Amino acid sequence: MSAQALIVLAHGSRNFRANQAFLEMVEKAGQESGEKNIFGAFFSLADPGLEDVVQKLCREGIEKIVVFPYFLLDGSHVEKDIPERVRLIGEKFPRVSFEVLSSLEHEPLMKSIVVDRARRLSM
Repeated sequence: MSAQALIVLAHGSRNFRANQAFLEMVEKAGQESGEKNIFGAFFSLADPGLEDVVQKLCREGIEKIVVFPYFLLDGSHVEKDIPERVRLIGEKFPRVSFEVLSSLEHEPLMKSIVVDRARRLSM
């Protein structure tokens, strides 16, 4: 089986605390899942950027990278900008295969969270 990694890709913020909270969440997700090849990266405004993380993973011998856009909805970044950026990065690393997942929009648990919050209001 080839070496794989998951990059959880957030937008990035000018707010340092928000960026740190995201990176800590990704680290905890890796620990809880038992997967060691889970990394956080930012689309813009913060480091590490997507290409920086990809370069690091390629140096470590990763052969497949799955990019999970940590975005609520399939807006223009998820539908156009992220796949295009991954395509351009992929041209620099032809020995690595890339896959871009959908956003959280299609995750059934997201609706459950909204339902839970709505129920709390009626208490």
